[in-house]
Amino acid sequence: MKGPPGARWLASFEASGHQEIWLRGRLAPHGARIERVVPRSASVRIEAPFEFEILGYDDHDLVGLAPGPLHLVLERKDGRRHGLHLKLKPGAKRLIKLH
Repeated sequence: MKGPPGARWLASFEASGHQEIWLRGRLAPHGARIERVVPRSASVRIEAPFEFEILGYDDHDLVGLAPGPLHLVLERKDGRRHGLHLKLKPGAKRLIKLH
């Protein structure tokens, strides 16, 4: 980016299979470079011998997840619920099998 030192900027960074990130700041004097790591997306797939709904999520929402903590609630047709607390690493592809 070019401009006078102290000028404000807003930028997004994205790459296929990675999380999009947004950054804002001010231009540094002498054209100092800004480098950021764009984390790889994670995904979760859940298999169970019973029907369930993931409260607040659809199946396609479990692809392209941001790394870090993820808290899910699965609800069975009979109303019983299961809580899942996961910590996803960048690029993780988790398969959860319930019995």
